[in-house]
Amino acid sequence: MTSRSFVDERFDCSRRGCTVTLKGSFKKLKDEDNLADTWLEDFLKNRGWSRTATHDADGPDGTVYAMHHPGALCIVEGRWSHYDDETGGHTDDWYRISVSCGGAEKEPPR
Repeated sequence: MTSRSFVDERFDCSRRGCTVTLKGSFKKLKDEDNLADTWLEDFLKNRGWSRTATHDADGPDGTVYAMHHPGALCIVEGRWSHYDDETGGHTDDWYRISVSCGGAEKEPPR
């Protein structure tokens, strides 16, 4: 984890906070529902954070979303190889999750 500023591309601003990145293997997870980005969302929701619609983006090779708590915002970005609907799996066995958290407004961004 590093303390630094990061860019919130959605609002074209810099936020002071920290970023943590983790990498892993889908095979080692054994159950795709346990992917770190999904676990983190559930973990934060159980602690009073709420997902904002402002940062939502999903595709076959990744996801981006943000979680808000009064005064704080975490942007979660997941990247992985393309998900192939026909074979029901990823074309390569890797994923990378980056979580950038920093100060934000008291109210969720809109």
